[in-house]
Amino acid sequence: SLISPQDIKENISKAFRRSAQIDALGIVIETSDHAVKLKGKVRSVTVKREAEKAAFNAPGVYAVQNELKVVP
Repeated sequence: SLISPQDIKENISKAFRRSAQIDALGIVIETSDHAVKLKGKVRSVTVKREAEKAAFNAPGVYAVQNELKVVP
C-alpha cells in the first residue's frame, strides 16, 4: 500500500515526539511525494541531526532536505 504525504508527516511527528532530544514545536514538516523538508528552529546541531535522522527513518521517506536553523 502506498504511504501518503499525510502519513509520512504523521510518522515523522510521532518520531519527533518519541525522541527526548527533539522539541518538535519549532519544526515544520513539509512533504511532497516521498521527499521531506524540515524548516524552523532548533536549539542545537545535535537536535538538527536527530530530526533529520528521525525523518529519514520514517516509512516512505526517500529524501530529506534539512533547512532547520540552529538558534541556541
